[in-house]
Amino acid sequence: MQRFELLKGYGGDINIWTSMLNTYKIVIPKVILTIVSCTFTAYGFARFKFKGHDFMFMLLMATLFLPNVVLNVPQFIMYNKWGWVDSPLYLPLIVPTLFAQDTYFVFMLIQFLRNIPKELDEAAKIDGCSALGTLWHVIVPVLKPAMTSAALFQFMWSTNDFMGPLLYVSTPKRYPAAIFVKMSMDADTGFSWNRILALSLISIIPSLVVFFLAQDQFIDGVTAGSVKGEAMDQKRHHLQGDRAATEQLLDEYIDYLMAHSDSAHPAWNLEMIRSWKSNKWNYIDGCMITGILERY
Repeated sequence: MQRFELLKGYGGDINIWTSMLNTYKIVIPKVILTIVSCTFTAYGFARFKFKGHDFMFMLLMATLFLPNVVLNVPQFIMYNKWGWVDSPLYLPLIVPTLFAQDTYFVFMLIQFLRNIPKELDEAAKIDGCSALGTLWHVIVPVLKPAMTSAALFQFMWSTNDFMGPLLYVSTPKRYPAAIFVKMSMDADTGFSWNRILALSLISIIPSLVVFFLAQDQFIDGVTAGSVKGEAMDQKRHHLQGDRAATEQLLDEYIDYLMAHSDSAHPAWNLEMIRSWKSNKWNYIDGCMITGILERY
């Protein structure tokens, strides 16, 4: 029974298992909202030009140089006025991620999006996809490695976050694991190192499991662009195959469209089909050939 004494609480309603549950009540919503909000924001900046685009992007990047410690006092005052401090839903920790507050992830996704050919968007638009449809069906599948990297970083950073819960959680039964482990370190009564090490090990096991499960996607995400030239050459080779046979098949398909332009896709007109014929290999290099050949 003595081995289980390491896991007992410090009185009240808190123990290691409750604190772990509290941790993932914070972490899981933060990860989901971060990925959703940062993906939308990065897609908007990377694929659309609008009035004030450059200024807003510059302002977004400038927040990277703003230390979080500078925001602690004004944010605490604001959340306290709203009644969010010590919220059972951890609102001060979760809600800001809904607005893409983690600029680093937005910047990382924008850089990844810049390596994705815009011809893919054009192909989706020709097939009748809206902007949101293009994001969901075309961009997100290609963006998965970068999204996985962002999710893993947010998962680990949120799991290890100490200052946020210390400021905004005051009820002991709602403490996450980071604060619970700190509670085991008492300078007055001395450190029980066996207990501290046991709690620390238990608290990092979920992070290790998640990392090893997603390590392939994570590595693809953090190394994206480092071998861009080689990867694009392999992709073109895979898509094109025998150039002569592919070109002949594409010619036949475009001729068919020109002869049946009235019954083709509503978004296609004769002028657009002619532009395909004159620029067909630009579309092949942009990966559009896959959609055309599947339709044919």
